[in-house]
Amino acid sequence: GSSSQACNTSPCDCNLPWGGTLTNGNSVTAYSSSSALFPTTCASLAQTRTCSTGVLSGSFSNQACTQNYTYDWQVSGWFGCSASWNTDGWSSCSNSSCSGGSQTRSVWCSGGSESRSVSCLRNDGATVADGFCNAGTRPSSSQACSCSGGAPSSSQACSAGTPCRLTWSTWWWPAPSCNPGGHGNAGFDPHGASCGSPGSTNSTYWFTLPISCGGSGMEKIGNTYTCTFCPSGVWYTCAPVNPTVCCSP
Repeated sequence: GSSSQACNTSPCDCNLPWGGTLTNGNSVTAYSSSSALFPTTCASLAQTRTCSTGVLSGSFSNQACTQNYTYDWQVSGWFGCSASWNTDGWSSCSNSSCSGGSQTRSVWCSGGSESRSVSCLRNDGATVADGFCNAGTRPSSSQACSCSGGAPSSSQACSAGTPCRLTWSTWWWPAPSCNPGGHGNAGFDPHGASCGSPGSTNSTYWFTLPISCGGSGMEKIGNTYTCTFCPSGVWYTCAPVNPTVCCSP
């Protein structure tokens, strides 16, 4: 009799766990789970199952695996603040001493807004459409902002005109025996010059009395120079009343 016969190969195929059959000698990929949440990947859950004469290797029973992710909003830092410092013009200068004084101005901040980028980030680092993230938790992309950095100065030193000038008056000793106008104002005369601190200095001169005034006696004449403060720094000539320069209010 014959020692061999044709083989019916159908019983050699393998039944798949999700239905259907796998031809003998072929392989299929199966998964331990139907989904994977990143950072776990579907590839890490895969297993190759091979049909060998009716026996299917391996044990994983899922035909497919869906890769899942979490999504969250990502924001950048704030930028582009439109707030700015504003100032008025300087006030008029008012002297407070011989070295001058100060003037002021208003300084204020005009508030503005600033922006930031907001995007939906998948937990594998990919930026995706906003629709993947929860719209109810979307961060604001703009907000009010105020001025940064130091504010401009609101006061500064100044000097109006000439704060202090030397004014003078004249005196005689003994009392003049005739019209003192004949004596004049001789020698050094700093009248009207700028000065640095209130005070006075005396310059004394000796003159021979005119013959018409009764002899050749000597008379003492002096000029007193006073450093006078003027808040406005504006002076005007007020002769013949001493002092001959006066401060304008």
